[in-house]
This record gives sequence, C-alpha cells and structure tokens, in this order.
Amino acid sequence: MIYEGFSAFKIYLAVRNHFNTDYDYVKYKGKLNISDESFLKRKDKFFFGKLERKYKKDELLYFFIANFLEDSKNWSGSLVTNQSEQVFVEYKKRIQSLKYNFCNDCDKIKDNMSFDNLDFNSLFVSKDTHPSLLQYYMGKDIMIETIVIMDKILNFFSKWNKMLEEDFIWSDVKKVLIKYSPFLSIDLTEYRKILKEKFVD
Repeated sequence: MIYEGFSAFKIYLAVRNHFNTDYDYVKYKGKLNISDESFLKRKDKFFFGKLERKYKKDELLYFFIANFLEDSKNWSGSLVTNQSEQVFVEYKKRIQSLKYNFCNDCDKIKDNMSFDNLDFNSLFVSKDTHPSLLQYYMGKDIMIETIVIMDKILNFFSKWNKMLEEDFIWSDVKKVLIKYSPFLSIDLTEYRKILKEKFVD
C-alpha cells in the first residue's frame, strides 16, 4: 500500500541528507531505505501529504532544493508555509530566466570590477580577505547559480579550497555551492561563450 505523503517524505529526506550530510542524492538517485512503519509513526506525516497534493513529483524535488538552499535546516512544518511557496516561486523564476540572469550578473561583476579596479583573474584571488567574486556572492550582488556556473566552466572552487583551507566562512559556503552544483544542468558550451563575450576583450 502507498501512503499519502510517503513519496514526498522520501524526496524530502534525501534532499535534506544531501545538503546536510555526506549522502549524495545524485549518486544514489535519491534512494533511501525508509520503511512504511517509520513514516506512519511520524507526527508530521500530514505535512507531506499536503505537499504531495500540491506539487507533482518532479516539482517536489526542486521545491525541496529551493528551500534547502534558502535554509539547510528547514523542517517539515516550515515547508508548508506561504514563505516556502514563495521561495519556490522565486527559484523557478531564476531558473526559467537563467541565461538572462547570468548575463545580468556578469554585467554586475564587470561594474564591480571597474569600481574595485580589478582584472578578471583578480576576481578569484585571495589576498587579505575573501576573493572578490566570493564577496559579490556573499553580498548577494550575484545569484548562487552564477557562481556555480562559473565554477563549472573555470573550476576555481578547488583552488579556493586550498587557498581558504582554514576559513570557516568558506567552509560553510562551499558546502551549499558544491551540493547544489549537480542539480544545475546547463549547456556548458553556451555559458562558456557568454563568459568569454563578457570578459574577454
């Protein structure tokens, strides 16, 4: 027998574990060993029934991703609020206009570079503080998708790991960025071309 909310609960638990533990959603294809009995004992199971009625299965995955990006400690009750719904709406808007938003963010980066008197390579270098690109992201000048896409093309997170090895702020931020990266499917060739057009004179 399939219980209402059980499918939503499994996706929720897999995404939560992905963002908060060593579990890899993509590697294990979202599979977890969860019994019907353990689900039925949960006092919050009706929350998942509500979510299952509201969203299709493929929507639920990205609903949970959007909300765990917003707050990795989200619990079931916080996911049936108007706020969590709005987080998902904003996430879908960003993804639906991803190319346009990425281009806009590149322009913002260029403006910041000009103001900070930086060249492109300087964006990724740490001197006495965090790399400028990381600061732009943490200051919410650019969206999370932009910095993840740039890393997919340029692979600088691995360099930052060495450069900022003992930096607790980067340690927390990188977990979210690296955990999110596999869910962001893009045409690398297309975005590499945009990056080149924006930053290579």
